[in-house]
Amino acid sequence: MDSNLVSSTNTIKYSASTAWLNDRLVLYKIPLSAWSYNSAHPETAIVDRRVFHSPGFNPINQPDTAHGQWTESLPAWNRVVGRVNCRPLPSAVYNLPMLACDLPDIVDSHLHIIDPGFPLVANDGYLPPPFRCEDYHKRVKALPVCGGVVVTGSFQGFDQGYLEAALAKLGEGFVGVTQLPSTASDDTVLALDRAGVRGIRFNLKRGGSEEVSQLDTMARRVYELAGWHTELYVDSAMLEPLLPCLSRLPAVSIDHLGLSRCGWRMLLTLVERGARVKASGFSRGDLDIATAVQQITAINPGALMFGSDLPCTRAPRDFGPGDIQLLYDALDSSLHKRVFAANAREFYRLRATSARP
Repeated sequence: MDSNLVSSTNTIKYSASTAWLNDRLVLYKIPLSAWSYNSAHPETAIVDRRVFHSPGFNPINQPDTAHGQWTESLPAWNRVVGRVNCRPLPSAVYNLPMLACDLPDIVDSHLHIIDPGFPLVANDGYLPPPFRCEDYHKRVKALPVCGGVVVTGSFQGFDQGYLEAALAKLGEGFVGVTQLPSTASDDTVLALDRAGVRGIRFNLKRGGSEEVSQLDTMARRVYELAGWHTELYVDSAMLEPLLPCLSRLPAVSIDHLGLSRCGWRMLLTLVERGARVKASGFSRGDLDIATAVQQITAINPGALMFGSDLPCTRAPRDFGPGDIQLLYDALDSSLHKRVFAANAREFYRLRATSARP
């Protein structure tokens, strides 16, 4: 181990010469029994924090290799999740915060399932790699996820088969948000509701959904038929002309915190008028995340809902435990259960379930 390594109560510092760890290393407090090696992601490794205090410890015997894996099973709570990248770090010393929070149960309000067995439509030339239900379970295995919301992406168009199959496989606690054409029949909406769909999505950011000209009519129709809300993937900079329409709708949610500072006041106005907002996709926009979530919850503690955004298609970076730490630290402790589970459970009409034995 690099001689410049030091540790303290809240911070572990790695010097530039510690090249086998990158700047995405995070510390995560969770019971030892919850962790296991994931062969689908061999670049991910788990190691007990206390081994870092052992002089000369080096988890990779040959740091020239592309990847290395290791697991230590000392009985402790503080775990380190690192990615081996074998690239030298910048010269600055990294201060890496420890995620040491007692997480409540989680309802993941924003995830995608991508099953190549069902139709996919290229969006701006992009087709995502597979991300099946099993892949999602592997990615959140260490988190107390007790339910979630499968959201139809731009590349899935109006296909309902993948969503019905995913909800059946994920089981109790999971519901869906879909894209529908304006020509969809009432029977189709009601059948999807029975399958677990709870909302209709308009993707104004990337397309693939029905035209925005149909938003008001369709939003009211699905709400009256099945109690569905309307979800928008939209940059806040686009909200001002939509504000009169959205303010009148009975139930609205906005993805990924609205993405941008431009138009932020419009998003907060919608929150004041009852809109919900997903705390997801933190790398997709230019917001100061902590400030954004604090401003939203100050207006309405019931408005904010955590989402992983897995598998983070086309996002600048992947979801990680550091996103949970950021959200957890930004919020008053009285809001943790609401933002991580209760708000989404109420909005999506989910039965209360627990991830804990």
